[in-house]
Amino acid sequence: MNLRLAIAILFLLPVSISRADWTPPSDNTFTESELTNYIAAATGWINQVRQTAADVDNSKTDVAKISAATDLESKLTAIVASHHLTRPEYDYLAQRCGEAYGAAIMVGNTLAAQQKALADEIKSNDTRLTAARQRLAAYQSAAKDGRRVMSTEDRAAAVKSAKDDQQSALDEQKQREGEAKAATDEAIQHDAEAKVADAAAANPPAEMSADDRPAYIDAKTTAAQSARDAANPNYSPAPARDGPPCGLMSFIRKS
Repeated sequence: MNLRLAIAILFLLPVSISRADWTPPSDNTFTESELTNYIAAATGWINQVRQTAADVDNSKTDVAKISAATDLESKLTAIVASHHLTRPEYDYLAQRCGEAYGAAIMVGNTLAAQQKALADEIKSNDTRLTAARQRLAAYQSAAKDGRRVMSTEDRAAAVKSAKDDQQSALDEQKQREGEAKAATDEAIQHDAEAKVADAAAANPPAEMSADDRPAYIDAKTTAAQSARDAANPNYSPAPARDGPPCGLMSFIRKS
């Protein structure tokens, strides 16, 4: 029989005892001397239970074991009386002390949980304080050197803005280059048309009559000039809103 079982017997056995000889106080309290007497009686009862358990273990026969474990009630009564308590009073004190012990355990566990939470909070605050001190030192050093310290959020916003500006510039450059290529292709086309018209004006069809030749030559010459005007070297796309125009512009010299 171990100590835990002994304590169980200590608190449970007196419950079956008659309480007719003693009346509990109305305020459910007890005096210091009563507590001292109860502790002494309880200690004596624990020692008795240990001795009884040893006697049972050392008994050779079942009859001897039963004999060793009998008459526990009278033994408890004798121990209680030797410490100036009645059995009902002892029972009452056992119940009150058991309740107090349970409350103490609960309070102890609650206090331990609160102490752990407080320690965790202090540790977290120390971590935040250390980080704040480091940021303050960085700001003070930057202010002394005339530098600007950006927060993580500001730095991320600045990088995003720069990337957006870069992409916008690339998109505009691509648009301007497309416009320049279209203008160049158109100028080349008009130049080719002018050359064809010039060649036709210089070499009218052989079967054309002499009377029709002047009008034919004038028409081709006018067509050639119109094509060259369309490929005017002064033409260029509208300049970009910011910075110089993007792309290349082909200029075709008038012949």
